[in-house]
Amino acid sequence: MTKEEKREIVFMLVFELGFSDREMSEIIESAKEIREEKIGDYVSQTAQGVYDNLLDIDETIAKFSEKRSLKRLPTVSLAVLRLGVYEILFCENVPDSVAVSEAVRIAKRFGDEKDYAYINGVLGSVVKSKA
Repeated sequence: MTKEEKREIVFMLVFELGFSDREMSEIIESAKEIREEKIGDYVSQTAQGVYDNLLDIDETIAKFSEKRSLKRLPTVSLAVLRLGVYEILFCENVPDSVAVSEAVRIAKRFGDEKDYAYINGVLGSVVKSKA
C-alpha cells in the first residue's frame, strides 16, 4: 500500500469521526474488521494522533479559517484540514509541503472543486505561522 493510499484511509477514518460519537480506537477497530487491506501502524497511529490532538487542531483551523466557522465547513474539508494540520504541527517526519500538497490532493479527489483552494490557503497560513 502506498503512502497516499494510507493517508486516504486516515482521511476516511477522520471523516467518519465527524459522524460518530465513538472514540477513534473504536472506529479503527471497526475499519480493521471490514477492510480487506490491513490497517497498519501508520494509519492507526496517525488517525489516533488526530483524535488525541483534536482540540489543538480545531483551534488552529478556527484561527486560520477566517471566513468560515468549523460548523460551517463541509465535513470532507474539515477532515482534510484536521489531517493536514496534524501532519504540519505534530509529524516531524512529514515535510510541511508534503502535508499541504497531500491535503489538496485528497480534497480534489473527495471534496467539492472549490474546497481545495480554501484548504490550501488555510494550511499555507498554518505553515507560515510556524516560521
